[in-house]
Amino acid sequence: MLVRLACHEDLPVLAQIHISAWQTAYKGMISPEVLDAIDIKHALTRLKPAMERPNTQVFVLEDHGEVRGFCRIGPSREQDVPPDTGEVFAINVAPSHWRKGYGKILLREVVSTMRMDGYQAITLWVLNDNHRALRFYEQLGFSADGATRVEAADSDWPLHEQRLQRLLHGQ
Repeated sequence: MLVRLACHEDLPVLAQIHISAWQTAYKGMISPEVLDAIDIKHALTRLKPAMERPNTQVFVLEDHGEVRGFCRIGPSREQDVPPDTGEVFAINVAPSHWRKGYGKILLREVVSTMRMDGYQAITLWVLNDNHRALRFYEQLGFSADGATRVEAADSDWPLHEQRLQRLLHGQ
């Protein structure tokens, strides 16, 4: 297995992974209309600019030459955390490859990279109802830091999220 920086040639497969991961992971948590509306154009509209932002990196995990997942990281967007805090903006693994260790390998490599880049902590946001993801992150040393938010609060499907954090110094 290989974890490397993503390149523009990876965008089509990253978009497919994004779509399938969201439609599988968030079924019953996010509006079916929203999930059904996620298509290649939508995914590329989100992913391409993300790859071009300064201080943001997108890593992919390859197995036998095939991209199985990706993770996008950078400085935290939150104002209530120290400036040496990084953030995992997205981590997606193709659902057909869940529970095979790909996500752990990818996130461990990202944590190592962020530590080498001088970050002292990493945060990420996760839906309260996404128990599978919560267990995954907790196994890798993340825990709730008390911050919460509600996305799409005015909709029929408000998204209640909590922020998880992992300290990096001394680990």
